[in-house]
Amino acid sequence: LDLEPMDVIVLASDGVFDNLHDALILKVVSDGFSPFIGNPIDILQWAQETADTIVSMAKTTSASTTKRTPFSEAARVFGYPYIGGKKDDITCVVAVACPESSFEDVTY
Repeated sequence: LDLEPMDVIVLASDGVFDNLHDALILKVVSDGFSPFIGNPIDILQWAQETADTIVSMAKTTSASTTKRTPFSEAARVFGYPYIGGKKDDITCVVAVACPESSFEDVTY
């Protein structure tokens, strides 16, 4: 996998992807990301806040009995009249590819 600086990677459990459509996850990531983020601390904060937002949305959707979700759509394809979210483990990590030199002077 070739990454360029500022590429965003979203790693998540099926509890996220069963409850949120890819397009919604992409919207959350792209709406919050902007080129002004250059400071490594800002990037880390943005990545954490974005992961938190995705987890919160997935958790809320998992409790829904009315939303169309990727899981409910797949269930219907296989003949199960299911609608709503799917309670499951929900985990998300958002990472941003940065040049190694970006973190030389960062103290945590």
